[in-house]
Amino acid sequence: MTPAETSISIYENNIPDFVETELARLYGTLESTLAYMRAYRGAENASTCVVRRNGEVTGVFLFQRDGRKVHVLNGGIQLESKEIERIVSTLFSESNPVAMVQFRGVRMSCHKLRFPSQRSFCAENTILTLPDTVDTYHARLGTSTRKNIKRHQNRLMRFAPSFCYRVYEKDEVSEKQIRAIVNLNRARMARKNKISSIDESEMKRIIDLVKRHGVVGIVTINGRICAGAITFHIGENYVSRVNAHDPEYDDYRLGILCCYLTICECIRRGGREFHFMHGKYDYKTSLLGIYQKFDAIAVYRSRIHYLLNVRTAIRIELDAAILGVKRWLLDKAGRNDGVAARTIGSYVNRLRKLIRLGRNLGHEVKMTILKE
Repeated sequence: MTPAETSISIYENNIPDFVETELARLYGTLESTLAYMRAYRGAENASTCVVRRNGEVTGVFLFQRDGRKVHVLNGGIQLESKEIERIVSTLFSESNPVAMVQFRGVRMSCHKLRFPSQRSFCAENTILTLPDTVDTYHARLGTSTRKNIKRHQNRLMRFAPSFCYRVYEKDEVSEKQIRAIVNLNRARMARKNKISSIDESEMKRIIDLVKRHGVVGIVTINGRICAGAITFHIGENYVSRVNAHDPEYDDYRLGILCCYLTICECIRRGGREFHFMHGKYDYKTSLLGIYQKFDAIAVYRSRIHYLLNVRTAIRIELDAAILGVKRWLLDKAGRNDGVAARTIGSYVNRLRKLIRLGRNLGHEVKMTILKE
């Protein structure tokens, strides 16, 4: 058998026309769509790295240069360690060599790279692998989940016979409908004395993404929008952005019911995965989602380049510690004291590591430079 030939092409300050389609095909995640990277990560002037095996595109990575640093813009992806090494080796071998390459939102198959590197928690997702049929999915749900969905749906139909669930795609979805769903999210957050993260700027980005990738499930009762699920169709996958309902229907579990109906619709459309995205909530696991963590991975050309970029290294560790504490605070209510203590301890140790790193930095940089 002829060995596979792998090649890497770099398109400086250029995003070829085929990139948008290939990103969706290869990754199926919101953070790796061209629309998302342009809206959230300033990818308008990005460069592109394309990996081909026997002529077939097997990897596409948008990146930006910041001096001798490279920031890969794709997120929510799983990569083999060999693929990461192949990409960074190409960038390190340039005539004007790169000192470090940073990935964000990656699940790496192996913990070790042959270059000096960091790996720290930076993002999360809950992912449901979709079966071929709705009946199969329904049968896989826990007994209590199946019973509750049926019971609440029957109660709701008796209370509100005009209940209607309908799905709209892309341009079929009006801005008014999108805003109505987001306003339900804001109202629910307000009842909890919280402020929704969706401000007007974010609202406009969501509207734009819906026009490109949207599949929106809407529940109406007496013609009024009472719940909605804003999802995006990316490749073979579906990604949830907003799932909201009118608090008036809390007793009917309208939020989880709307989410369940949307998942069923994604199965009918041949979806491979349903991404619940950020946040650890019981309803996601009850609907068979599996929680996953994603990392920031910084790869350095050499040990000395790691030391010379130690401020970046510290920031990566600090961001991970802060995110971990936030995650613990959100989970605190459902944890016992022993687990909480161990969780806090792990992040205290991480912060202590940062302090030691700062204390030893000056001496270590000096000695390493002398050795080099």
